[in-house]
Parts: sequence; structure tokens; C-alpha cells
Amino acid sequence: MSPVSTTPSVSSALDAKAWVLLLTLATLWGGSFLFVGIAVREVGPLTVAALRVSLALPVLGLLALPALRRMRGRDVPIRALIVMGLLNNVLPFALTAWAQTRMTSGMAATVNATTPFLTILVAPLFGLVETRGARRVAGILCGIAGVAIAVRPWDGAAGADPAGVGAGVLAALSYAIAAAYARRSGLGDLTPAIAAFGMVAAAALVLAPAALVVETPLADLAASGHGTWAAICGVALIGTAAAYPVYFRLLALAGPANLLLVTLLMPMIAILAGAVVLGEAVAMLMPLGLSLVAFGLVMVDGRVFKRRHPRHR
Repeated sequence: MSPVSTTPSVSSALDAKAWVLLLTLATLWGGSFLFVGIAVREVGPLTVAALRVSLALPVLGLLALPALRRMRGRDVPIRALIVMGLLNNVLPFALTAWAQTRMTSGMAATVNATTPFLTILVAPLFGLVETRGARRVAGILCGIAGVAIAVRPWDGAAGADPAGVGAGVLAALSYAIAAAYARRSGLGDLTPAIAAFGMVAAAALVLAPAALVVETPLADLAASGHGTWAAICGVALIGTAAAYPVYFRLLALAGPANLLLVTLLMPMIAILAGAVVLGEAVAMLMPLGLSLVAFGLVMVDGRVFKRRHPRHR
């Protein structure tokens, strides 16, 4: 999961309420990797992705209903919502689920931490001006190196499967392109509830038929246990339907710059949950890799350096 923002950066410090929302969102999204990791043991990845959006859709529809009633007579940017559904839901949800058939949930969440770095790299392709400079470039390289050290795709014995890492990176790239596209598409004029409902509705219309054609969802679901069903409901209702309102509330309260912290906290929560619930091993180099990711995010964000070296007036 990764934030999509159309709001200008905010550099203010987080208050107590923002920290509660930040930790809540990181827990919801970090826990979704655990749910997917459980579900893909018995159900195909496309089916997991399809059920994730399909079960979340009614809840998001109820949340969007008041705003939809107020929009009478206004045009809804259907094309933009379809594109966002593909980029922000269909591709990353399916790719991440498939990646988790080949690596741990903690590793999948760590690969997802490349999203903010990739967002900076793809922004110029959409005509968006991103501040450059040696510090930000070094931060990008540091973050990507940290992810590589954490998942170690070159280590056949203990590292993540290279194909799984590749799928995870493509998912992160899709999130990054979605973030850049959202800033140019005019979706900022929609209320958050309608934007979330529209994206997920478009995703459900694509993923449900795809799962029926590519996989055997009915047979898989009939043979799956209660734990799998609980995991699917968890990623749909907790990791998707419940997470979007928290995300948009945090975005309004703290701004997209502070949302970078979610990218850092998610892998930590996913790693802890995977180790406790699924017994996934935590490699010795994982803390080093996450530390480099954290330092890279600090360098990209830049606020710490501005405080240390304020401009003279």
C-alpha cells in the first residue's frame, strides 16, 4: 500500500493525534501483508486481489454515499478513476499477492518501501517538477540499497526470490506512477470517499473477471479453511476499507510529507507480524537494510537538514 496525494507538502511536526493516525494506518497496511501471506497459501493471488477489492467495495460505497448525493449534476471523472483503479489497485494488489507466493510478508513490505523513491524518479515523466540535488539523489540511492540489503535477492539460501522481488518492485512502480498521475488528473476535486470508492469499483470490475479466467477461485475457496477466509476478510475490510478513511484523514491533518513515515513503519509491522504469526525468519541484515531505508527517507524529506542549517534572512 502506498499513499496517493494531490495535496501540497506540509512540513509541520506531527501532533499526538497525527501520530495515532500514523501508527494506525501503518498497522492496517502493514497487517495487510500478513493477511495476504496467509491467503495465498490456499488461494490464487488474482483471486485474493479480486476478493480484496470486491469485499471492500460495499463498505467504501456506504462511506461515499453522502458525498455522492451532494454531487448531483456534477461530472465524475470516470476515465481518471479507471486509470487510478488500474494503477493503484489492480496491478499492485495482484503483483504483491503473487510476490508473496515467493517471499515472506516482511520482505514484500520492505520492497514496497521503494515507492517514495520511485515516485520521485517518475514525477518528471508527468511534467511534475521535483527538487533535485545531491542530498535527495543520495537519499534515493540509500533507500534502494537498504531494500536490496534487507531482501537480498542474490542470496539463494535465505534471500527473497528474484522474481518475487521484481514483482514487488513493479507493484511499487505502479503506486509511484499512480501518485504522479493523480496530481495531474484533477482527482483532487473529488472528495476522498468518492475517489476511493471509484478506484476500488474500477479495480473490482477488472480483477473479478480476470480471476475467473486465469484461476479457479470457486474451487480454491471451497477447499480453503477458516483461516484463509478470515485473512481475505481481514485484508479487504481492515487493510483496504478501513485503511482508506484513516489515510485521507491523516493526509488532511499532517500532509503527504509526513506520510513518508508510513512507508517506513509498514515493513517493521509486517516483519513483526510475519515472525509472530507465521514464524517467518528475520535475517540479521534486515535491521541494517531498514535503517538505510529510514535514512534515505530522511534525506529525501530534508526537513531535518533544514532545521540544522536554517537559511539566513
